[in-house]
Amino acid sequence: MSHIPLSEQLTAMAFVDELRHEQKQVQEHLDLPRRRADIAERIRVYYQSHDITFDDDLIEQGVRQFFAHRLKFEAPTLSDFNAWLVNTLINRGWGTQSAEPWFSGRRIFLLAVVLGLSLAFAPLVKFASYQVKVPEINREAYRLSQLGSDVNRELEVQRKKLETLQQSNAELQDANVSRLLKRVQQALPAEIELSDIGTSEPINRDNVDAIEQRVIALRNAQDAFWHALPQVKEDLRFAGGIIWMRQGIKETQQDPNRAAAIAQSADLYQRLALLEQQLARIDNDTGYQDAFFAYRDLNNDLLDTSVLTLQTRRHNELKSRLDSRTIPSDLRDELEGISHEIDADLKKGDSGAAEAKINHLVQKMKAAGYMLWIGRTDAHQRVTSNFDMILNG
Repeated sequence: MSHIPLSEQLTAMAFVDELRHEQKQVQEHLDLPRRRADIAERIRVYYQSHDITFDDDLIEQGVRQFFAHRLKFEAPTLSDFNAWLVNTLINRGWGTQSAEPWFSGRRIFLLAVVLGLSLAFAPLVKFASYQVKVPEINREAYRLSQLGSDVNRELEVQRKKLETLQQSNAELQDANVSRLLKRVQQALPAEIELSDIGTSEPINRDNVDAIEQRVIALRNAQDAFWHALPQVKEDLRFAGGIIWMRQGIKETQQDPNRAAAIAQSADLYQRLALLEQQLARIDNDTGYQDAFFAYRDLNNDLLDTSVLTLQTRRHNELKSRLDSRTIPSDLRDELEGISHEIDADLKKGDSGAAEAKINHLVQKMKAAGYMLWIGRTDAHQRVTSNFDMILNG
């Protein structure tokens, strides 16, 4: 006999035992007389062991009735609702396939019941939502009321600044200032109402929807104001700075000594012209700072309006740049020779000759490739390209 694994043998035996057990159960159910006799006998033994009086005929009759109804389906008794639900599910077809027309009395009744329940529960749902909504609107109205005074106080401050600058600009008529102030005027609301919501009338479920719209409108107005405020402050600062610098320039031009110094110095004249252009273009903080430093440096240079002083300062700046570039020795000798002549003229007090030679030196240096810029060159002062310009005599 060939070797057979034990695992295969056990698996096969399991299948055989299962089939044998099923066959035994089938035989027991098929041998109905013997099955009835066994059950009747067990009932007798049970009654005898418990000293219960019994009748053999009654036991036989009961066993027969049990087997007669054992495999018979008996539908349970249904309540009215369950019976209606079963019939509805059975007859849920459409059109000609439906056992019950769609617009039958039963279906119309069902729809009426559903609609009635919806109408009955709708007020309850609405009432529950109002129980949450009313406190929320109350809290938001109180918060906006607390912020309202701050908003209007800040709004009043900015409007007063705007009016003051508008009056100042009425004399100057500066186009850039007018543009900035117009932008401020458009950004500022005429007025933001002080919230009396919740105090003038109690909030309840009858008026909460209408008050909610007022709360939303007020909140949007306050949010829009706080959002626009930083730019409003910047524009007012720019406009005020331009007016202040314009007034300073006007005073400088009206001063005979300073006006003469500007007229006699190409350097000062060109820097003033550049400052005018910067003031007309201010629209952000960088442009404002550049214009401010240009104005400050120009104003500092005009503290001493002596022509010789201005020429000396300008010449010293040119000399400081001579060593900033490598040039042929003969050209350097020529430039240094002109510089020595300027020193001599300044020492003699001949401002006319010094001015002519300074302009000549500028042209020579530019031809040699020097980039000549007006502005402070020491490390303690800011020099920016926006208000530096090439010297052109």
